[in-house]
Amino acid sequence: MSQALLLLICIFVASTSVVNMHICVDLQKLEVEMRQQIEVQEESAVEILETYTTLQQEVEIKTKKLKKLFAKLQAVKQEIHDVTDEFNRDRRELELTQNDLMK
Repeated sequence: MSQALLLLICIFVASTSVVNMHICVDLQKLEVEMRQQIEVQEESAVEILETYTTLQQEVEIKTKKLKKLFAKLQAVKQEIHDVTDEFNRDRRELELTQNDLMK
């Protein structure tokens, strides 16, 4: 709906009541929001089309990302293991110290 048509409708409705004027303002806001959503969807569609020219290229890129993320996962798992080992060593040392102090 064009802005001019919305304005004419609003003027007509505004002459009947102030409440209806608020409805017109809400309709205009809704139209703007809908246009923005359509724009975002169109941009996303274009981006998807430009990103991968073939399915094979998509598979290769996603496989590469998967390998990279899997390597990060393994690194984090190793770090967790190392921290756990360090914690256990520290705890054993503290237990020994506590036992020595209790004697």
